[in-house]
Amino acid sequence: MTAISRRAGGNHLIPLELGGASTVANLWPEQRAGARGAARKDDLENALKRQVCSGALSLAAAQRDIASDWEGAYRIYVGELS
Repeated sequence: MTAISRRAGGNHLIPLELGGASTVANLWPEQRAGARGAARKDDLENALKRQVCSGALSLAAAQRDIASDWEGAYRIYVGELS
């Protein structure tokens, strides 16, 4: 267990299912619960994966959207954050 996961929980900036690396550079601390926590980001990751696999969204666009502003991407691909 890393120091990140012990304190707050770690999450991948670009998720593994969207081609992200399992490296320290791709990890960042994030709370698991809450409206803006990792559990909510998981919903976006799944939505983006479905879009990429169906051909509706390029992998590069999905990676860019989640890495640059995942909350904005959530609003576009999933719905409002509560």
